[in-house]
Amino acid sequence: MPYIKTSDDLTFHYALPSFQASIDPQKPTMLLLHPRIFDLHVLDPQLNCERLSKGFNLLAVDHHWHGLTKVPMDSDLYDFKRVAKDLLAVMDALKITQFHLFGVQVGAILGLRMATMAPNRILSLLLCSTPPPQESPQNVQTYRAMREVCRDSAGDGTDSIPQEIVNAGKWIYFGSHKDGSVTTTPLMIFSELTCLT
Repeated sequence: MPYIKTSDDLTFHYALPSFQASIDPQKPTMLLLHPRIFDLHVLDPQLNCERLSKGFNLLAVDHHWHGLTKVPMDSDLYDFKRVAKDLLAVMDALKITQFHLFGVQVGAILGLRMATMAPNRILSLLLCSTPPPQESPQNVQTYRAMREVCRDSAGDGTDSIPQEIVNAGKWIYFGSHKDGSVTTTPLMIFSELTCLT
């Protein structure tokens, strides 16, 4: 499981396709950002799609307080601007200057933030299930409660979501799939459109 440290000394967990050892500098990179509560494994069907990987370096990152990323927890609201800045720092640490971005739910909000902060770095955006840019007070309470339930007892910012929940998220967000293969996803449609241009 690869980790990368940013210049601010934060440790982020990331993943490449299981059949790809490193980032190929000859191909464009597609950053995959997962929805709230889930970790990067909810994007395994896209991440491990050989068809998509023919045209792109596929890269998924666990953002703050999700998966195996180690960012200290605090009691503040989820700071989208800070998280977007840190994700750009992850791309800097990986020496990726420009990239395409696929974001789902909170990953879509982060993608929009990244695009406004560094418009010359984002080659394209594919956003799915994008919520409103500002949280309602009811949502803030709900998300705080969900964050507390998922927080790992280690206290290092990692989470402890059962694999069954991650698998359910794959189905909820991306439809029916068997043995990790997905029939059609927005990212596959994007890949087809990119091949046509």
